[in-house]
Amino acid sequence: MSTPATPLGSSINAPLLIIDEDQNDTKMNLNPLSKLNPPPNPCSRVNAFSSSHISDESKTIVAHVKSVLVFQLTSGSTKNVEDMVKCANNAFFTLDFLGADYKSFYKDVRHFITYHYDLLTAERQRAMQSFPTEMKTRYENAIVCANDLKEEIVQIQGHIGIVMKKKENLERQISDAMELIGKLKECVAVLKQEEGALNHEKQKCVVAYEIAHQEAQNICSQAEAVKNVLREIDQRKNAALNGIESVTHHLKSLQF
Repeated sequence: MSTPATPLGSSINAPLLIIDEDQNDTKMNLNPLSKLNPPPNPCSRVNAFSSSHISDESKTIVAHVKSVLVFQLTSGSTKNVEDMVKCANNAFFTLDFLGADYKSFYKDVRHFITYHYDLLTAERQRAMQSFPTEMKTRYENAIVCANDLKEEIVQIQGHIGIVMKKKENLERQISDAMELIGKLKECVAVLKQEEGALNHEKQKCVVAYEIAHQEAQNICSQAEAVKNVLREIDQRKNAALNGIESVTHHLKSLQF
């Protein structure tokens, strides 16, 4: 049989001390467990012998005594701790008389009674404990505050939803604008290529123009020179014609 954990506020060899709620806080009373008789030290017995030397009849009686005590404690018929202690002491007296080694059994019984004592003490203290009015007021205020904050959280969450929708709308607009900008950049790149080609063609035309213009100027200069020559020739021609006409007129005017 495994040994149960030691109950709170007590030990195997030391009795519990409790504060009597109905008396002065400084007055201490021993609990009923202090009346529980521990098993005698085997070395102190005059005719000490091991349980293996107990007769079969005595072993049967020992088992019966233990069984009766367990029934008295666990059946619910004995609820008063003092009565439990009395029953246990009676059983321990018989076991001691029979020379049985019941130290382990004693520990289990003591633990059982101690747990019941702790339970009764806790229930009595719980019944006497009232819920402070101030704490109740603080609790109610905290509940009201929590509810108000909950409503505020719901409202804020609603505003967050509206803001998120606006943000998503703007993000879509930004995405569309970025897509449009990308297309416009592609158009600009194409136009830049066309501009480069046109500038190259223009440069070729400029060079050709300069050549043609220079040639035209040269031709113009040559034409001017030809015009001057022709003018001089025309002048000589006209002078010759005038001379011929004048001489002809003069000759015709002569009378022979």
